[in-house]
Amino acid sequence: MRRLLVLFLVGILTSFSFNGVLGEEDQNFPPANASGDFTYGYTNVLIEYADGKTNELLAGYPSNHSEEDGLDAPIVDNLDAPMIFFIGDESESIEQYQWLQASLAQNGIISFVVQSAFIGEEDPSDMLHLARNAIAFGNDTSELGEGMFLDCNFFHWGVGGHGLGAYLAAESLYNWPNEYASPPRALFGLGLEMVSQQEHDISMILPRPSVALFITGTVDEITPADEHVEPYLENWPGGWQVVHAFGANHIQYQESTTFFEGLVDGDPTMTVEEQRQHAMHRLLPYINLTLRGDDTAWFQAFSRENGDVPSSTEAYYDEDLNQTRLYRLDEAHLSHSAIGIENSSTVSMNVTTRAGGMAEGNVTCHVDGANFSGILSGYESTCILEGQAISPGIHSGYIKISDGSFSDWQTFTIIRESTPMSAFDPAPVLIFSQRGSGTMESSEMAVDPDGENIQILNATLLSNLSQLSLSYQDENLTISHVQDEQWFGFANASVHLRAGWNDELNVTIQIEVRDVNDPLQQVQPVPPLTGTEDQGPLVIDLKDYVEDPEGASSVIDEVMENPDFEMNFDGTILTITPSDNWNGAAIIEVMMSDAVTEPISIEIPVQVQSMDDAMIVNQSAWNLTMDEDAGISISLNDFAYDIDNELTWKVNGNSQNVIIDVYGQGDNATLRLTGVE
Repeated sequence: MRRLLVLFLVGILTSFSFNGVLGEEDQNFPPANASGDFTYGYTNVLIEYADGKTNELLAGYPSNHSEEDGLDAPIVDNLDAPMIFFIGDESESIEQYQWLQASLAQNGIISFVVQSAFIGEEDPSDMLHLARNAIAFGNDTSELGEGMFLDCNFFHWGVGGHGLGAYLAAESLYNWPNEYASPPRALFGLGLEMVSQQEHDISMILPRPSVALFITGTVDEITPADEHVEPYLENWPGGWQVVHAFGANHIQYQESTTFFEGLVDGDPTMTVEEQRQHAMHRLLPYINLTLRGDDTAWFQAFSRENGDVPSSTEAYYDEDLNQTRLYRLDEAHLSHSAIGIENSSTVSMNVTTRAGGMAEGNVTCHVDGANFSGILSGYESTCILEGQAISPGIHSGYIKISDGSFSDWQTFTIIRESTPMSAFDPAPVLIFSQRGSGTMESSEMAVDPDGENIQILNATLLSNLSQLSLSYQDENLTISHVQDEQWFGFANASVHLRAGWNDELNVTIQIEVRDVNDPLQQVQPVPPLTGTEDQGPLVIDLKDYVEDPEGASSVIDEVMENPDFEMNFDGTILTITPSDNWNGAAIIEVMMSDAVTEPISIEIPVQVQSMDDAMIVNQSAWNLTMDEDAGISISLNDFAYDIDNELTWKVNGNSQNVIIDVYGQGDNATLRLTGVE
């Protein structure tokens, strides 16, 4: 076996340049090869470093040999070929992917398989850059011909990988430094294994064409898609599609597998040949699209043979193609970089295919929620941006050309100038009552023609500073009366407003604090009103127990009824006459006011001391008649009663004809007379 030795001095080769700038794509694409009539040649490439370390790659290339084995076969002369660096899965040898290299070589594509251990997880971009430069500039000491890989197109190259290698390929493209030579422009992966969740910056702009293709199997149990490629792509800053091949597993993308690998992977329903053919059916047109500039390959590469929605009987799909960059675009140009509500600006951009031909597609423009339709005429795309549809401010927008999901875009910055606010005339008046507060919204102070929310930036009182306080938040201004609770009058406040991003206005509002007729206030409790039973009326003047804040006179409006009292009032004088023989304690409720405001309730305690009343005797009731041998019961209340219920009864004397008994005392006493036979 011959080896191609590439002598490589790291300090020198890292400075080589291909005159490529990240984001700029060379229009001299390698020609498409639709015949697939090359044979597969391959050779081992040994890279030697200045420090004595080496790394071995397996190169696959188009050849015209007729031998059974293409080892060290001559490469096709004068071949302008796209180049693929393919990174193998963890611990897999470089010979594991010859099926893929053979298919690529037969279609005019040069490939290099490198072990994932060489690329590493720390600096995959750096190591890939070194390997590519070694191929381009290393000293060829083999017998295959000096500079045999100089026919590689180092402007149109890409990266791919299997398992861990697919992850390293994606990370190398994402982290490709601007100062390095022309970046990889194709990215594909088979059964990507996500080593760790990456915090990708979704706003990053990847080099054209900024579209990646990942293929995985529905029975891949080593790197199931929902745990690896799907979460990895959550914030990927370019277009992507994941092809979920029905019945494909992980290890059938390798030339050989171990018994233990088979135990941990799923059981495929695709044969090895079917699984690999399915992958190449998408990968070959994908490479033609990305590295050969063949736009017609888009439909097969992304399963759009039957419309703009991917479909196939062999797979299902996940994708986000919004950030693809599949045209060649000049910088977007604005006819006016700043416009007002009544103005417009035309954004224009030259558009071609990536190969420089006339492009087709629909043109749209987007500015922070405002959408505009445009036109493509010849090589120029244009949109008219209407100021009335854009809110004031500095906006980032983009002009997009798309043919279904096949799209590209270019950003621009436009300033939408604010239309000045207008203060209301006459100035608004904030009215509230003394000891209260009032709130006024900014929309009551001024109007903004742009319809922007008006914010209060600052506000100050201009008069009566000691009587009032001021506060504001967002769109609301609040004034409160805080001192001298009987004060009322007028004041002014200055308010500084802003609408949108730079439209500011000072307005003055008026404040009116209105007088309030306050209800009476009870200044002290009413002491108990005392008397003795049956003494007569009790009189009290309530004027000393209430006062009016405004100094008005007070009056009794109403006295709540009480069955034990007769009550009369005149002004603030209340006369209470207890009922005959009544004694005890009670609360009299009186309603008082200034004859204008709501009355207040005043409670008056009343205490009447009892007196010992004389017993009353009913003389006529003492003559009783009863039938012989009969009996009667009589309430002794018929004979006599005492208002104070303090009577006691006893029987003096006796009779041979009548038995006399007394039951109970006081109001409940009963006399029982029973005749004797």
